[in-house]
Amino acid sequence: MNFFKQTMDVATSEFDPKVLEVFTRYSWPGNIRELRNIIERMLVLHGKDRTIRSEFLPEEFAPAARPDGPDIQTSSRTLESAVSSYERKLIEKALRDANGIRSRAAAALGTTRRILNYRIEKLQIQASPDDQQPMR
Repeated sequence: MNFFKQTMDVATSEFDPKVLEVFTRYSWPGNIRELRNIIERMLVLHGKDRTIRSEFLPEEFAPAARPDGPDIQTSSRTLESAVSSYERKLIEKALRDANGIRSRAAAALGTTRRILNYRIEKLQIQASPDDQQPMR
């Protein structure tokens, strides 16, 4: 955690035991780079909190347990519409969590601001009144 505190200027100093349990059970297909990216993403959004809590974990750790998780019960959907719907929810949530700051939302999603902007346009996601500030 010291590495992150020095390079990112965060107040976070510990993990909730539930987070450590989730990390231990996860298979880590991306190896240590994936772990580092996930921790950085949580710190970008929640670095002012002292403890990284389980509700800060990204979707891939518990999509079925989250209220905004994918709706796989709808059998009349095509794969493309289901993926677009889920992508829209992820982007909208990331923008809300980042207070409309697209560079922070992009970092939380593990992408670039340019790609995030492309997807916002593609999915025709409307900016809320709070998002009318200049892009950062």
